[in-house]
Amino acid sequence: MKLDRSKSWVLLLIILLLCWFLCFNFTYASNNKGRLGFNYWHTEVRKAIADFQKFLSFYTEDSPSYRNRGLAYLLSGQFQMARTDFSKAIALNPKDAVAYYLRGYAHYKLGQPQRALEDYQKAQQLDPEFVGSASLGGSDLDTYASLLKGKKPASRAVAAQQSDASLKQQALAHARQGDYDRALAELNQALQVDPKDAESYNNRGSIYTFKGQYQEALSDFDKALELNPRYAKAYYNRSLVYFYQKRYDQAIADLNQAIELNPKDAEAYHNRGLVYDQLGQTERAVDDFNMAIVLKPELADAYFNKAVALERAGYKDEAREAYQAFLTHAPPGAANRIAQVRKKLEK
Repeated sequence: MKLDRSKSWVLLLIILLLCWFLCFNFTYASNNKGRLGFNYWHTEVRKAIADFQKFLSFYTEDSPSYRNRGLAYLLSGQFQMARTDFSKAIALNPKDAVAYYLRGYAHYKLGQPQRALEDYQKAQQLDPEFVGSASLGGSDLDTYASLLKGKKPASRAVAAQQSDASLKQQALAHARQGDYDRALAELNQALQVDPKDAESYNNRGSIYTFKGQYQEALSDFDKALELNPRYAKAYYNRSLVYFYQKRYDQAIADLNQAIELNPKDAEAYHNRGLVYDQLGQTERAVDDFNMAIVLKPELADAYFNKAVALERAGYKDEAREAYQAFLTHAPPGAANRIAQVRKKLEK
């Protein structure tokens, strides 16, 4: 069967239009992929996600695009979506150190420090010179423009800043696992990078407290407060050391400061109640325990210590009520204390 000349021209035109359409979509998607850095600079994260969505609708096996869209999700606070994209990128390219590092950050934000640590270590294993950034603030956009292109930071200053953030995150993960010596080593390195980081001094002070090295802890909390006089957490943590050393007046002074800076800190009210109870000021102690309960009704320790203070002062009925409230809110891990209270209530 032969086509006449007019039909042949029509068919040729259709073929040409089809080729043009495919080329247009290719260049459009590629252009959008290339424009992502521009979109980040203007904090147009949603537009950046849409750009990658368009590209990935044509090229479903492009590992860098999954990683980059994951970064866009990360910047917009969509951590679950980010983790999914980083996992896809890793499945397509198991040697992508950047994807491992960024997925580690997503794990961290989703409350999974152990998985975060595993991904950080994998990133360093794949590329020992790689340093990622744990902070996704606007000042880090230069760094992330580099990450989008799969490049390591070129500036020593930027690399040092990123290394500091990475060390702090790893130290936190190790501290939560009870590996205090390793956490200390990492915080020591972080402070070599940034000797004016109040957060690192505060965190190191907390680890010294856990280890019973109170003088070192106080020195670090003092330094944190010298660098940031409005650091409520440092006041709170220093008060713990004063409490353990039975320096109750100083503990109360620090807790007063912590509460003034953060009036919604239930633990600060609870701990001040403990100090007042040690000083025999039952009424003040109970007032603080009550305030802690108002701010954080699930704080089981507040009910228990309120009951102890009331019982010691001779208020048996009120103490019994507080013990019963403790049983209502006690976590499963407090089995020994739960048994103790039940035995007391049976009498």
